This record gives sequence, structure tokens and C-alpha cells, in this order.
Amino acid sequence: MKKILLMTLCLLIFGTGVFAVDMVIGAGGQFGFTFEQYEIYDEGDFWYRNDNNATIFGGFVFFGLNRYMEASIAVYAGMNDAKYKYWDDSEESVEYGGYQVGISLYFKYPFSLSSRFVFFPTIGVDVQNNYGGLDLWFRGGVGLDFFLTEKLFLRGQGIYGYDFLLIYKGALNENTKSLPTHGPLFKLGLGWMY
Repeated sequence: MKKILLMTLCLLIFGTGVFAVDMVIGAGGQFGFTFEQYEIYDEGDFWYRNDNNATIFGGFVFFGLNRYMEASIAVYAGMNDAKYKYWDDSEESVEYGGYQVGISLYFKYPFSLSSRFVFFPTIGVDVQNNYGGLDLWFRGGVGLDFFLTEKLFLRGQGIYGYDFLLIYKGALNENTKSLPTHGPLFKLGLGWMY
């Protein structure tokens, strides 16, 4: 599955180059939060609830496929703060770290505010390898490019998204009631238009 997604992303990157306008390449850092909650039931009876809040940070490389499409590859690290509440009202807190690798495809619609500033709303999807699972995030938000020179620019983005679990090694099953994981992500990068 991961190989198919990566090959599809590569085809998109190279395939759209023929029609590309304003192609860019760049890299940067990102920071965000995720909020997750699910409940586990055993034969219909409540067993426990997990509230998991994570702080994530990492780096990414982005490729502007054309004026309206952008793909990226990202690596994240994160610190999770999980709180478990059991059927007998006992509670437990666990902190653990981890990492994620992801690929994304976003659509944007840029508006030139001046010769140096370009504002754009954006919407897209991220596919992430998440602690042995595979997640599909739907995100949307806004971004701003500030051109330092005619080709070099600084890009900031703020996006918010919802995660829909695709695969998780059978740990979550028909006895699980889950709310979608959600949270904001902030990106800051440096890009080059060619």
C-alpha cells in the first residue's frame, strides 16, 4: 500500500511537470497538536476510554506541481500524553514518544496581495505511517508566501485537519467506538520558484 501511494505521488510530481506554471521546491519545519479519543468495549460492556493528546514537530520537503497543486514528504516526531479511564473509575496516565512519515497532496488558490505577498487558501490530504498504522488526514487552511527575491520566498501555513484511521494492526476493531483524531498544524518553510 505504501509503495503504491509513493509511486502515485511520484507520477503526479513528474507527470504534471509538462503543464506546470510556477513550479517550486522548498523545505521547512512544522509543529502541531493532535487530539484523539476512543472507547473500547468488551462484549458490549464499557472497558476503558483513552484520551490521547500529542505534540508533533518535524521537517518537510515540498514540491509545487503547478500554480494550484503541491505535494510534500514529511517526517514527524511526537510526544503523546495518554490518559486511560477504566470501567471501575480507576485512571492511568502514560507518556510515550514516536515518529511518523507522511506524503501529502494539496490544492491551493493563490491571490497576489502585492509584488511580495501571495495569500492562498488550501485543502488536501496527508497519508501518514503512524506508530505501525496508516492514517488518512483531510486538512484545510491558509498560507502566505513572502518573496525575499524574485524567486526565493518564505512560506507560512496554518491548517486544521481530521484523521480517519485506515489500518492499525488489528488493535482497533468492531469493539471500538472512536471519534476522529483532529488538530492544527503550522508550517514554516523556504522555497525557490523556477
